[in-house]
Amino acid sequence: MAGDHIEMLVEQAHRIFGETSIFEVYDMPSRLEVIRTLVEFYRPMDIEKVDQYLVILDQLRDAP
Repeated sequence: MAGDHIEMLVEQAHRIFGETSIFEVYDMPSRLEVIRTLVEFYRPMDIEKVDQYLVILDQLRDAP
């Protein structure tokens, strides 16, 4: 069940910023670094999408 949840979160992240996005930022230690990377690769930024993405990233990091 946990694997399905993780897969669903990764798919949600991919829908927001593309196939590789979550793998580029997952290990970054701070939200600021994540945001900088997203801005660098995915301009122009939609703040609502960034907020959704950060929520997904937090859920992935907290998943068992």
